[in-house]
Amino acid sequence: MNPHTWRTICVCFLTLFASISGNTEAAFYQITDIGPMNGVDSGPWAINNSRQVVGSIRNADGYGRAFLWQNGTIQDLGTLGGDYASASGINDAGQVVGGAATGPDPTSQNAFLWQSGSMQDLGSLGGNGSWATSINNPGHTVGQSDYYLAFLRINGAMQDLDTLEGGGATANGINDAGQIAGWSTVQDGTQHAALWNNGAVQDLGTLGGSLSWADDINNSGVVAGSSRNVNESWRAFIWQNGTMQDLGTFNDGHSYANAINDAGLVVGQADGSAFLWDSGVMYDLCLLAECTAAGWDSFMDATAINDAGDIVGYGYTNGKFRGYILTVVPEPSPAVFMTIGVLALLGYRWRRRQSNEILGT
Repeated sequence: MNPHTWRTICVCFLTLFASISGNTEAAFYQITDIGPMNGVDSGPWAINNSRQVVGSIRNADGYGRAFLWQNGTIQDLGTLGGDYASASGINDAGQVVGGAATGPDPTSQNAFLWQSGSMQDLGSLGGNGSWATSINNPGHTVGQSDYYLAFLRINGAMQDLDTLEGGGATANGINDAGQIAGWSTVQDGTQHAALWNNGAVQDLGTLGGSLSWADDINNSGVVAGSSRNVNESWRAFIWQNGTMQDLGTFNDGHSYANAINDAGLVVGQADGSAFLWDSGVMYDLCLLAECTAAGWDSFMDATAINDAGDIVGYGYTNGKFRGYILTVVPEPSPAVFMTIGVLALLGYRWRRRQSNEILGT
């Protein structure tokens, strides 16, 4: 190989390094089929930072069952004595929360906490059942009890959360600081997104329409949810520092935000397609090259995202309703490309020295 070739290799590697180190937006995914969902009320609903996924899946008898997926294996988490259960949240310790039937009557259900192979009944606020929606890393649980009473459970005790105007409420998400996102009814009987912080509840308003709700909150206190706008169309939003931002949609239709991670990435559904929103741009996950290459017809919804950017949801592949996980594939770091470039440069200089020695110069 002549010196000119080595010089070309060196320049190419250094150029490649410069282009990659300056590109922070590219992301590549591996798609994993996590199984048939078998019904519109089935799906993967949450994922933690260990890539454990929980949700609901119908069994052979047609009953929804709470599941835990990890490393390619699905585990049935059982019930509280009935036939039905669904898991809604999981923290980084692998503690799972949701709701499960307590007997033959499918309307009799209570919130549960599953850990170390055992499902615990969390009880209710004294009414007709309860449902747990989320659990943070300290192990605090939130949800809904007895006809729209939002609750917080700490140290084994379930407490009723205040409402905006004395009506109903639901708590949907809780961060590690104990801030809670959900919704509460206001004076006219409609529901508004709400934030509970240190016992006080705050009305987050709407995007100009009649309704809104909040589904998730990250550790920076940024809330993600959905609101009607002035045209009464649904729009995904984030709320931070007192301002609610419309995240847009694809075809001027409807969009709904389901989850937000600590990097501020939001996932949800827009015009029937799963989306990822990042720094002001909404991306259609159905248009990923990886989606079509893996034989998926569509990604209908993205339901959760962890701090690594891994996304879960559901869609159709080969005409069948399935759950999926999009796992972020790490790119080689800029340091790797810099090392390759340096080695190429050293190789070029070595070859040049050898050529000079042969020529006697």
